[in-house]
Amino acid sequence: MTKQMDELWQAIKQEKWKKVKRINWKAFNFSEIDGHSIVFLTASDSAGYPYISQAREMSIGDAVSEATAVLLRGLPNDFKVEHLKLEVVEQVKKEQDVEEIRLNKGVAGLAFDGEFSVAFTPQEVASYNLVNKRALVWDRVSLALRHKLGSTSDFAEDSWKDLYKFTTRAFYADGVKSYPLSRGQKYRKEVVAGDVLESIQMAKNNYFQHVVKGDGEFIYSYLPSEDLEEGKYNILRHAGTVYSMLETYELEPDEALMASCKRAIEYLMDHMEESHLNGNAVNVLIHDDVLKLGGNGLALVALAKYTDITGDETYLDTMQGMATYIKEIQSENGDFEVHKMIYSTGEVSEFRSFYYIGEAMLGLTRLYAIDGDEQWLDVAEKTAEYLIHVQNKGATAENILHDHWFLYGLHDLYQHRPEQKYADYAMLMAEGIMQAQYGEDEEYAPYRGGYKPENSDVPKSVPNACRAEGLIKVYYLARAVDEDKVAERVLDSLDRSIRFQLQSQVRPEQAMYFPNKALATGAFYSKLKGNDLRNDYTQHNISSLIGYYRILTE
Repeated sequence: MTKQMDELWQAIKQEKWKKVKRINWKAFNFSEIDGHSIVFLTASDSAGYPYISQAREMSIGDAVSEATAVLLRGLPNDFKVEHLKLEVVEQVKKEQDVEEIRLNKGVAGLAFDGEFSVAFTPQEVASYNLVNKRALVWDRVSLALRHKLGSTSDFAEDSWKDLYKFTTRAFYADGVKSYPLSRGQKYRKEVVAGDVLESIQMAKNNYFQHVVKGDGEFIYSYLPSEDLEEGKYNILRHAGTVYSMLETYELEPDEALMASCKRAIEYLMDHMEESHLNGNAVNVLIHDDVLKLGGNGLALVALAKYTDITGDETYLDTMQGMATYIKEIQSENGDFEVHKMIYSTGEVSEFRSFYYIGEAMLGLTRLYAIDGDEQWLDVAEKTAEYLIHVQNKGATAENILHDHWFLYGLHDLYQHRPEQKYADYAMLMAEGIMQAQYGEDEEYAPYRGGYKPENSDVPKSVPNACRAEGLIKVYYLARAVDEDKVAERVLDSLDRSIRFQLQSQVRPEQAMYFPNKALATGAFYSKLKGNDLRNDYTQHNISSLIGYYRILTE
């Protein structure tokens, strides 16, 4: 099918409709619906919504030819096709209940009559978010109709009685490559190093280049189908995303990316406050008058990564002040007295996060790697002892907390103080993680490699990515203590996890439907059927991909 898609691409780019009629489709066993072939053609440029044509004819060749003719007649004169998708309808089922629409987003399309005079492909339904809470969203339907060439313009809420769900076989081309799609994405039998690097580059060249605003703030939560930024923020995820971007720069240097990193770092510095605690000068990260232990920890991780890869020690004093704050609020048993507090009043919240402690520990080990001050390792070691022997005392593989930040911290602590107990605890946590993973024999193939959440069977990409980040660190620890069989099992688990995660990345074949393609491309949804993007979704997925890529290319 690659040859046929390349020929179709060339014919449309050259606006030579007759060339389409000469394409040989006979080698492919395309389904017919009531003796007809039904096809959709979607053409997109680098910005704005796509143009979509469709046709229903007696043969696949005639249907593609007619859809091409409709497409070429409807495209604006200055429109430059950069992405092209062909979809052929495979199976159609009439729905009995039109009041409650149940569908598998990204897999099922919708038609409102048997002739397909008004129909939306599976990716249109998913990308335009046409169905919400099992009901049609009519303003979204109207938006989608405006981009369908030759569509019925007066289609309205009271003008349909029947509903059909259908699936398609889909193919994509961009003039450089072409390939079949599965669930709207490039189909892969396996994931190799080149696939992982391509995904990292996709985020680097698109999402990471556009997600940082001029003042250094991130576009935090974003709905790509509506080009709408949601008004909320989380400074911890800001710091974590800076770290992920810096990791990306370290792998593939790019000055535009570094410029974005520097703006985002300055945003952190704008929210840094100098204070005193127990007679010591400290620095704390404040956002909306809230101080969080995890905020100081992750900001320290991000600044340490910047210092490490650039050699620029501009922020060293600030980092040491942040570490001093962490040191001063540590209890004798290794716990931390403050996880969250109102900065202006000093009121300490009862809120506690299991992950803040690991984040703080990692920040301390990363600072030690820069300034060599043993006091930071002392605090980190005390933290590890608390987590292992107090908070998680008696933990087993079945009940151990899956704490990726603690695994980061244990890995780093072992590099400087190589005690077997750190590797042992990390491998115990890895065992718990691997036992919780969906295996190859699970009923639903798209979920393989994922982890079952508490209230659903459907796994999400971010919990997967976090566990993968932690497993990457365990892989190196297992290798360091000659536990090669553990390392092999961890690597096998990582392979399944990464394959699952890549299904949630926004690739060009999905971004075709979005008005701001550059911002969406390369980012990650939180789940397979997601509609929103948030910076930490991409942060964790990209960090895990970078770690996995390094293992594959060692």
